[in-house]
Amino acid sequence: HYALYGCTPLFLLLADTARKRPRLALWLVVPAAAALLALFAALPMLAVRNAGRVRDAMYRALLEGATQVDAGALALIAAMAVVAAVVVWWLAREPEQRLAGCAMAVALVAAGAVWPWAGLTLQGPVREAGLLARERGQPAWQWGINQPSFSVYRQQSTRHLGLEQPLPPGSLGFTRADRLPSQQGLREVWRGRGFVMVEPVR
Repeated sequence: HYALYGCTPLFLLLADTARKRPRLALWLVVPAAAALLALFAALPMLAVRNAGRVRDAMYRALLEGATQVDAGALALIAAMAVVAAVVVWWLAREPEQRLAGCAMAVALVAAGAVWPWAGLTLQGPVREAGLLARERGQPAWQWGINQPSFSVYRQQSTRHLGLEQPLPPGSLGFTRADRLPSQQGLREVWRGRGFVMVEPVR
């Protein structure tokens, strides 16, 4: 969100330039918008193909499972946005209106498809674990990890515990799969794309 604060004056300057030199803006914006829409449509495929290059085991597992999200819907929404932009371009008479059509297409795909896809890809397992922890009703700990959204889905605050500390009896421990201590007395309750939830065995 700090980056967004800095983008605001940049957007204002770009809008002022587009108002003063609309035809130049069209030549710059149209190819950029087309490139962004193509990138958005290809994101799931690119994520899976390049997941092996990610060194962090958790993020590698998250990206490898990116196809679990409906990639076809993302591509369809991108195609529909292109059609809408073409219609606006055809109907509009002023360059500013055509620029607005291109911006609208990119914004709709980003807000309606890309960000939800990214959220499900990166936070889907955290959501699953949080909902399961809420359903089970046991005390839970973020064990050597910091995922604030886990508490959101669990609908209660979740305290933190270092991996060097044992889980209290009857509680759940939510952590990264690659950091799970190799100690006896733990039962795996749930596992999903780079994360795991365990409980001590009595």
